[in-house]
Amino acid sequence: MPQVSGAPRVSRQVGLTSLLVALFAQAGCLPAGIGARLIFETQHNPVYARPQLSYEECSVPGEGVVMRGWLFHAVGPRRGTVIVLHGRNQNRYNVLPVAARFVPRGYDVLAYDLRAHGDSSGKYSTFGYFEKRDLSRAIDYLGSVEVVVVGVSLGAAVALQAAAEDQRIVGVVAVSSFTTIEQIVRDQVPWFIPTPLVRGTLHNAETRIGFRVEDVNTVEAARRIKAPVLLLHGANDDFTAPEHSRKIYAALSGPRELVIIEGAGHTDVLAHDRAWDHVWSWLQAQRVVDAATAGNH
Repeated sequence: MPQVSGAPRVSRQVGLTSLLVALFAQAGCLPAGIGARLIFETQHNPVYARPQLSYEECSVPGEGVVMRGWLFHAVGPRRGTVIVLHGRNQNRYNVLPVAARFVPRGYDVLAYDLRAHGDSSGKYSTFGYFEKRDLSRAIDYLGSVEVVVVGVSLGAAVALQAAAEDQRIVGVVAVSSFTTIEQIVRDQVPWFIPTPLVRGTLHNAETRIGFRVEDVNTVEAARRIKAPVLLLHGANDDFTAPEHSRKIYAALSGPRELVIIEGAGHTDVLAHDRAWDHVWSWLQAQRVVDAATAGNH
């Protein structure tokens, strides 16, 4: 596998965890506007390093934003197209190791910064509400080809929500996904914070950003997905419990597989060779490779 220089240190996915816990614990309550900003505004970490793999810089027009990305061309016989989506408070550099797995196997790979991340524009992350439309725009940018989408954490939730609506997504590898915004927030705030306060914070975000929190629901999206889905989750994930992926799996009616990776946490699932063994066998078994290739001619 090609080496990626300066491999980034994996960051904690959602900065809201420590901030919310600290503020809730100190104040006993949190003004809804502040809470909304903590949850939906991101660190916007810029991309400083560049990959060793050969690539093209690209600017992808999204839903009211411009997304910056890298397009890698397949090495050897071409088999299809993969879009790779990173986690919250990360950027496209964090998924370079994923691109480096696919390119030598004959896949073109597009990796871009999600809205409000990296070098892309936008102020708020909406956990998939607008990001799923951005993903469809990215497929448009590639020429409306059929694609396999590999997403990690936030990226996984985006991929699942988009696959429910865009039939050009012919396969999804969803790593460490969450079920709903409210659930992931509830998982992270202290137990003594009342549900009405959490919901008030989320309602403030809806008004501020212009979207509906209840529409960000990967379980509901899963019920409408027809494409094959591979769910991977770390057994030791202390941020998004494996139960999230189990609920998504139960809602899927199409070809599906759920693999719990022993010894893996939240962001390091794809650092385990066992996870990749499942990715390659799943791609072959579901004939996702053939479908993606056919769509690229």
